[in-house]
Formats: sequence, C-alpha cells, structure tokens
Amino acid sequence: MFRVNSAVIRIRLLFLSLVFFQLSNAIPFLRDEKNDTGIVPVLDTMGMQWRDDLSYLTYLCMDELGQLSFRTYPFTSISMPGSYQLAGDVSNQITISASNVSLDMQGHTVSGGTSGIVINSGLNNVTIKNGVVDSVSSNGIQVGAGCSNITIKDVQVKNAIRGINVNQVTNGLIKNCDFNVSTTGLLLDACRNITVHNCTARANTHAGYDVLSSTTCSFIECSALSTGQGNSTLYGNTVFGFVSANGNGNIFERCIANSTQALSTTDSNSLIAGFALRGSEGCTKIIDSESANSQTNVNGFTVPYGILLEGTLDSVQSITGDFGSGGPEYVWKVAWSPDGQYVAVSALGLADALGNQLQIFQFDRVARTLTSITAALGIVGEVYAIAWSPDGNYIAVGGVSLPGNVFQVFKFNRATGTLTSIAGALGTAPSIFSVNWSPDGQYVAAGGELLTGGNEFQVFQF
Repeated sequence: MFRVNSAVIRIRLLFLSLVFFQLSNAIPFLRDEKNDTGIVPVLDTMGMQWRDDLSYLTYLCMDELGQLSFRTYPFTSISMPGSYQLAGDVSNQITISASNVSLDMQGHTVSGGTSGIVINSGLNNVTIKNGVVDSVSSNGIQVGAGCSNITIKDVQVKNAIRGINVNQVTNGLIKNCDFNVSTTGLLLDACRNITVHNCTARANTHAGYDVLSSTTCSFIECSALSTGQGNSTLYGNTVFGFVSANGNGNIFERCIANSTQALSTTDSNSLIAGFALRGSEGCTKIIDSESANSQTNVNGFTVPYGILLEGTLDSVQSITGDFGSGGPEYVWKVAWSPDGQYVAVSALGLADALGNQLQIFQFDRVARTLTSITAALGIVGEVYAIAWSPDGNYIAVGGVSLPGNVFQVFKFNRATGTLTSIAGALGTAPSIFSVNWSPDGQYVAAGGELLTGGNEFQVFQF
C-alpha cells in the first residue's frame, strides 16, 4: 500500500516538474491560506502562454487530495497579446488594453460592471466571442475610438444602455449576435467598413440598430423585432428598428423590421419607423428588406412608418436679394402661386420703392432672380392678406384703405402680367387681416374687424 502511494506521488511530482520546465521559472507559487474549499492555487499563468497557446484567465490549482484543477479568479484586464478563455462567470468589467487578443467566453457571462467588456482606444485585431454580457449600467461591449479589425461574434448582450457601442472604428465584423432589452441594441458612431451579419435586436426601447455619421457599413440578414417594447414616452419619441443618419454609402440587405412600436405615444411630432434614413444620409440602400406592423397609440396622432426618408436643410442661402435701395419699411405678406412661378408681395412703404402696395414677381429658378411684372391698387394702402385661388388665376386681397373696398379679388393675366379688379365687398369696413380660398376655388373666407353686418368673419361665394 505504501509502495503504491509512493509511486503515485512520484508520478505527480514528475508531472509538476514537467509543467515547471515548460513554463518560465519566473511564475510564482501562490498559496491561499484563507481558502475553505481545500483548493490551493499553486501556479499563476500571469498572462503567459499556456496549453496550446491559450492563456487561461484562471489559476492552476491542487486540491487537498493532490488533484490538479483550474479555479477561476476575478480579473479586470487583459494587457498582453494572446488567446484567452473564460473558465467561469465574471461579475466585473473586463478591460482589454492590448492588440492581437482573442477572448473566448466559452458560454460564460460577464455582468455587474459599468460596462461588460471594454476594448481600449487605438487597438487592432481583437476578437470577442461565444458568451453573454448581462445587466451592466452602460455599454455591454464598448469599442474605443481608433480601433481597427475588431470581431465580435456569437455574443448575446442584454439589459444595457447600449448593447454594443462601436465608436470611430474602421474594419470590423459583428456576426451571429443578439442585442436584447436595452435602450439601443447596436450603435455604430462615425465608423467605416463594419459588417453586421445575421444579428437580431429584440425589444430594445428606442433603436435596434443606430448608425450615426458612418460610411460603407453593411447590415446583412439582420432583424429588429418588437423595437419600442416597454417604451412609455408620451411625446417627442423616436423609435426605429434600423436608423442611419448623416452617413453615406451604407447598405441594409435582406433585413427585417417587425413590430416597431410606441404604444404610449400620442403626439404628431414623434417618429416611429421600421427603417429610417435621416439628416444628410446619402447613397444608402435598403435592398430586399421588409418592414411590417409598425404601430402607435390608436388614440393619438403619431404616424407609424415602414420606411421613413427624412430630408433636412443643411444650409439656407439667399438667392434673390432684397428690393434694393429705397425698399419697403417691412413686408406684410408674401404668397406663392400654386405652380411656384410667381410670388405676390405686399409691404408698408412698397409704394415708395415699386409704385404700389401689391406687386407680383416672377421667379426665375435658373437665374435665381425676381422680376416685378405687375402692379395693382394704385394708391397707398395696407394689404394685410393675400391668397391665390387653387388654379392660380385669381388673387384675393384684404387690408386697409384699398381702392373702394377693404376686400378685393383680382384676375391675374399671365400673358400680360396684369391684375384686374373683378369683385369687391364689405364696403367701408375698417380692415381685413386674413383671406383664404376653399379647395375647389368656389368660396373665399375673410376675417377682420367689424365686417359688414357686424360680423368679424364672412364667407363669399365666387
């Protein structure tokens, strides 16, 4: 019995000697006197290569019976290149501060930190795969500015502010990942050449995939499901399955946005859409994709879109100038003709500059000029209201001290550029402040001060 035990002990000592021979003799022995389990750590790999070029984020341990095993210890950083594996769940943030790192989570969970896993700025060739990031207070996975060649695959991120936050990264792959129950599933901010393939964003409250100021990023066979679930915002809400803003050349191909929702939102200014291209986004394609079942509160005024293409003005430029020297003191009213070729203008002091209180200008879109083509009324008065008929052949005006009446209708002759008074009403009522045509052009409504008969508002049949 003694001989057998001695042989076993000699074999174990020989095995440990081989282990020590293969590792640097700088690796220290560690003893844990407070360990109640009987598992005593004897070697710390210190980030060095271990077993087929894998640096385990664990300690090699010997229990009280002399059996070798691995025991996971909490850790916070990876600071040397190499291939790493998790041997158990981790309840703190992991920070990667070296390039050429591969972290295989082996199905384990990282949770409890500010962010789950952080890739520091300026790194390259970093891979994270095969695990779960859950219940963090900021980003599930955060990739810092200036990184390149980043791969994240087979990872599930949930219960975060942003599931994966990728900022100013060039060249990357995000594949077979799930982003669930966060505020935003995936955020690409100022990125270039990122491919997102076969990923699913589910029940994120504001956006499944948010792409900001990014170029040539591709989303292939991705899904955004039930985006907006749990969103209780009443006004000023934005919920998008896929949204790309102020970028260029991005592609959404064979993607699905289903059941984008804002069931508490009732205002008309909120934006709810399966797909949305916003701001200065240009040259972006949505190919062979589907958006269905977008919905908002049935008692409100919010319009749910399948695909929203939003245009904005990035600058405003004056193209015609003003009335020149001796111009009006200020303009009362301007009104475009229905075809956009003419604009009617009335102003205080316009008689001094152009001869009359009411002028019609022709707008040359090519030369970008306004040319006065007609004058009317012939006396100094104040024109407060102008309205073109739906067919553009008549102009109704209202004001104070007009020739004979405070409300008149003029026929506009496009060939000769003249206005001819054809109707007047209301007699000597003090003033008219607003006029408007009915959509069919058969009636004109006028409102002002002390109209004929004592009313402030009347409708006239034309």
